This record gives sequence, structure tokens and C-alpha cells, in this order.
Amino acid sequence: KLIEKGIEVAIFSAKRGFLLGRTTAVQPFEDYSTRDYGRLSVDPNSGMLPPKLAQMMLNLSSATAKDIILDPFCGSGTILQEALLMGWHHVVGSDVSKRAVEDTKKNLIWLKNRYGLKTSVVRLFSSDARKLSEHFQKNAVSAVITEPHLGPPLKARFDRHTAERVRDELEALYFLSFVDFKKYLKPHARVVMVWPVFLIKGRGDNTVSIGMTKALEKQGFFLTVPFKEEILEHSLGGLTQRGGFIYGRPKQKVWREIVVFEYNNSKRET
Repeated sequence: KLIEKGIEVAIFSAKRGFLLGRTTAVQPFEDYSTRDYGRLSVDPNSGMLPPKLAQMMLNLSSATAKDIILDPFCGSGTILQEALLMGWHHVVGSDVSKRAVEDTKKNLIWLKNRYGLKTSVVRLFSSDARKLSEHFQKNAVSAVITEPHLGPPLKARFDRHTAERVRDELEALYFLSFVDFKKYLKPHARVVMVWPVFLIKGRGDNTVSIGMTKALEKQGFFLTVPFKEEILEHSLGGLTQRGGFIYGRPKQKVWREIVVFEYNNSKRET
């Protein structure tokens, strides 16, 4: 009960002197577990984004609570539920799977009842992420925060050939989704997205990752690195060469790379 009745101080060495910290909150790990596994509908085969990671991605979007935010691959609704708990008033979710949309609806009703949430604007519908502009006006959305389809469920690591084939299929889906994002995103809006990193069999370079950042620059989407250098030095996952952030465990067959893009059509490459 140090937060309520006392104080906890931590001192960390840094490049120039020390960092002094005071504990102001403790991770509610039991609550995270309930929101992850205790919901009405979950689908392990489509991937389960940890609620804690969903919160991180929402923070990286730089969107305010009054902004309209979108998850175009909503799955079971983890990003939307965390957004509502964090105070967002207007969230939109879609998925090409009608079952996923129904799962999200059930989970958000469960969330509202469990946490006594006040009324917010929640819009859910089934749509292909590559055709979402049919549902929005220009400049309607302030941020896209999403974990898209990451490939088929794996029982073992891919060989390089299979991993590259799956990567190429996903790149086609992601790229066309970005092309459609342009039609309804506000200028300077951020896209915070999970891209898969496949751990493959063999020695040497044993990963296969999504590419296409140069192609996205031509569409007006530019990678940004929203992490301070000192934070990155002490992170467990680390950065990829292009500035994405790795989130994963050693035994996982697919790691998550969190990438943050800013939409700036005025300086796109031609």
C-alpha cells in the first residue's frame, strides 16, 4: 500500500548521472488477464493482442480522447476495449470476418457492464480493410491503431521459402489497406500497426520481416520513431533497423514489430 500510504523511490544509472523515479501506479496484472482471457469471446487462432500492448499502441497514436480512432482489423476488440477504458469517446472497429465483429460486440457489452463505462460512440461493421473508404468521409479519422492478419497459425517455424511467400501475401494486403487509409485519414494522422516477424528454421539471419516502407513513402506514409534513446537502450525487445519496436518472447514463432507511420501527403515521394 505504498502508493496510498507511503512512497517508493527508484534510482537508475544513466549516461549522465542518475534518473530518479517515484512509483505512482502498479501494473494490474490480474485485471489484464481477465480482459485477455475472461471475456465472452476469444479466438486464439486469429491471434490475441495483449491488452497492455494495445494500451501502448494507443498511446503511440498521439490521438486525443475526442478524436475518432479506427481499428480496421478489430478481431475480438482488444484495441477498442482498451481505448474505451482509457477514455476515448468515439471508436470504430471493422473486420472482414463477421464472426470477429460479433465477438467484438459481445466483448464490448461485457466490458461496459463489468467496468460501468459511460456511454460512448461505438461503431462496428464488417468490411474489407482495403475498401473502408466506402464507409467514411474525407478527413474523418484521426488515427488507425491495429493488429492485422499476421499469417496462418503455426505449429512450427516456417522455412525461408514459405515465410517469404506468406510475407508477400501480407504485404499486398497491408499496402492496399494503406492506399485506402489515405482517403479518410486526417493530415498528419498516425497509423500504429503490428507487423509480423517470422522466426524461421536455419542459421544466420533467421527472421523474415515485412518490407515496403519505401513504397509507403510514395503514398505519403513516413515511419516515425516515437521512443527516446535512453528508453530504447534499456528495452528488452529493442529496435529494428528501420525504427520499429520488437515485442515478443523467445519461444514465440512470430514476434510483433510495432511500426508507427505519420501521414503527410504534401511531402510524399513521386
